[in-house]
Formats: sequence, C-alpha cells, structure tokens
Amino acid sequence: MATAMTTVRDLVSAVHARMLKGYDSPMSAAEDLVEATALLSNVQVEILEAEVAFNAFHLACSDTVKTAAKAKLIAASSPEWVRLKKAQNTGEWLMEAIRTLKHYGNTQRETMRMGG
Repeated sequence: MATAMTTVRDLVSAVHARMLKGYDSPMSAAEDLVEATALLSNVQVEILEAEVAFNAFHLACSDTVKTAAKAKLIAASSPEWVRLKKAQNTGEWLMEAIRTLKHYGNTQRETMRMGG
C-alpha cells in the first residue's frame, strides 16, 4: 500500500491549523515552534532554487522579446514566478509563526512566574 507523501507545505499547513485551534499546553506550542523553525531551512532552500529557476526563465524571456518590460511581464506570469512567490509566502508565514509561537511561550512563562 502506497503512502501519501507529505510536503513541506502540508507540514506548514498542519502547524497553521494547530495554531488556529489553540494549544492545550505550552509544550504543544513549543513543539510547533521547533517544527516551524526546522521547516524554515527547507523553505529557504526552496526559495533559492525557485529564484534561480525564475531568473533563468526571465533571462530567456529577455533574449526572445524586444523590450525588458515585456520580458518582465511574461516572466511574472510564469509557473517559475508562481513557484517563487509560493516559497517566499511560505517563508514569510513561517517567520511570523515562529515569532508568534515565541511570544506565546514567553507569555505562558510569565503567567506561570506571576502565579497564574
């Protein structure tokens, strides 16, 4: 029986879903913080690879059309551009998730320190 492959975006979506649901314990949030931080390196690799692919496509467009503006428009509507934007958006979301999860953990520690 074949198993479904889990993508980085699937893992990021799972963290997002758990954040929206809320956490039963600070430990659950801490686990998501570790996962989000680990996933960030995978996303950064994808951003680099997508940027290289997009730049190559953009350069090829520049060689085939007469104006830079037209080459830019063609490149900005390509699958390479979509791949790059998805990777960048995923990276930005992960950074915000990491900041939020850190803040959540700090708030929980402060509450416990104050006797709450």
